[in-house]
Amino acid sequence: MRHGRRALLSAVAMGLLLQVSASADEGRAVAGELVDGLVCASDAEQTYAVYLPTGYVADRPWPVMVVLDARGRGASTAERFRAGAERFGYIVASSNGSRSDDGWEPIEAAVDALLDDLPRRFAIDPRRYYVAGFSGTSRGATAVAYALPGQVAGVLGASGAFPRKLPPESDLSFVHFGTAGSEDFNYWEMERLDERLRALGKAHRFERFAGGHDWPPAAIVEAAFGWFEVQAMRSGLRPRDDALVEQLRRQALEQVAGLEAQGDRLAAFRRLRSLHEDLAGLVDAEGADQTALERRLIALAKHPEVREGLAEMQRVAAWEETRRREVESLFGNLGRPATAAERTQRERQIHRLQKAAADRRRQQRADAARRTLELIWVRTSFYYYRDFIARQNFGGAAASLSLALEVRPQDVRTLYNLACALARQGRRGPAFDALERAIAAGYRDAAHLARDPDLASLRGEERYRRLLGRLSAPDEAVSAKQKSPPP
Repeated sequence: MRHGRRALLSAVAMGLLLQVSASADEGRAVAGELVDGLVCASDAEQTYAVYLPTGYVADRPWPVMVVLDARGRGASTAERFRAGAERFGYIVASSNGSRSDDGWEPIEAAVDALLDDLPRRFAIDPRRYYVAGFSGTSRGATAVAYALPGQVAGVLGASGAFPRKLPPESDLSFVHFGTAGSEDFNYWEMERLDERLRALGKAHRFERFAGGHDWPPAAIVEAAFGWFEVQAMRSGLRPRDDALVEQLRRQALEQVAGLEAQGDRLAAFRRLRSLHEDLAGLVDAEGADQTALERRLIALAKHPEVREGLAEMQRVAAWEETRRREVESLFGNLGRPATAAERTQRERQIHRLQKAAADRRRQQRADAARRTLELIWVRTSFYYYRDFIARQNFGGAAASLSLALEVRPQDVRTLYNLACALARQGRRGPAFDALERAIAAGYRDAAHLARDPDLASLRGEERYRRLLGRLSAPDEAVSAKQKSPPP
């Protein structure tokens, strides 16, 4: 990071000017409203959305959550953070310039501009910057925290663990709240990070939710804000608030009771274990409530369902790792024409995973199969496809997309991109077939279809004119070309 450290250190000096600068330079930001389009003073190309809690005043410093979405969706991503920021009193600043999959530069540029701009506009606590990221920008958020020890107090890492060159160590200077969906292809790296942080004795939390590769729901984001408050109390970054600790403790115990009532003792055990770790040093270890919590935790740990559930987790982790290695072997070389045997192997692998995903008797394995299918889909529909297009290897692109459609047969973008790849190969008949499937699945952008240079080889055909005639006026609800990976 070129000057991010300097930007944050300048926040300390800006503290003397907080009241003046916040009142004079807030621009369009309004307390209690989510406002988009604030332009960074140091880089006019960098803009962000901001949410100031209703009680915001400029005469005291506030913690700030810097949000780095993988596609720079500043306002829509900030909306997930709004309720938690309001409840716990945080400023949210969500970049429109952050990006994943394009190297470190977009993240660095966005962070540098934000960390320079925020203390100029708002009353920021220079010791309580928090950074949230999703997928690739989650790794970027961790890198920022490493670069700014003592200033970044915590990271919300969604669907992306630490960078490979920056593994968690015992001297970690920030706390970490991780999340992942049950069908997220990055799920196990988050589980392993949770285990590593627990082994190191570092403050951490991992929340799972039903879903795929995505930001967590707003309710989990709100829980993250509460958890960061508890950790700030433990480290002395904010005054102790026993009423808030008790409120969050009771809320967690209600969640545990609800999970037990649903018969999910494994989830109840994991939530109770997290609560016990969270409260260490904040409640009387000899108190009746804490003693009762520890007895309940021990009892759950000994329950046969919990013991079997934990053992099944390890078996499923090994099973999933084997499947991922098979995917790398079977799907890693799509650039050359496949033999009939290779095509059969790939299709059989997908069908075996689909069968396992449908087996509700083994829920953990079913989730693992869905995660592996998602891995195949995101690789073939975006990463491999993108690389083939960059090399003008349209045969490889078509082969990759055809495999993606084995996983999601009705995906509109994949069908359209397949039509384009086939048309660039000069395979007009299959290209028309793919276009017809895309239209049947919901493709409606007639204007783009009419001008897309990838379809130039089809335009002289009567079949093309008939297809174009079937479409209504341009409909922006369905994007034409997939320029980025699925959210």
